Amino acid sequence: MNDSPHSSFLSYMSAFEALDPEKALVFYHIPCIFIASQGAVAATDAETCKKLISGFMGRLREQNFLRNEVVGLNVNQLSPILAICSGTFIRIDKNEKEINRFGFNYTMRNDGSWKIVVAALF
Repeated sequence: MNDSPHSSFLSYMSAFEALDPEKALVFYHIPCIFIASQGAVAATDAETCKKLISGFMGRLREQNFLRNEVVGLNVNQLSPILAICSGTFIRIDKNEKEINRFGFNYTMRNDGSWKIVVAALF
């Protein structure tokens, strides 16, 4: 699928922007953990992960989300199977206006392809 954490991250961003949970779900390692200001949630199965992604995408649809811009992307490969992607997301709506911006840190694991194990959004 993707041979580097950087290319996997970019493919994930493209899939995410479609606001289709099925397209984004394949980029998550199950189980995985989501961390945000509201707290931490473990998605121990694909259905739970899909439900969390669906809820988040639903809120973005309500905000007329169009795309992400990524500022300061840093990909640090810690080992052949572990990497961290971090930076700042800027969410843009269909009028090309900023919805919000926040930092992110994705811990990714390669078990045949690079997948998100921990998604921390702050």
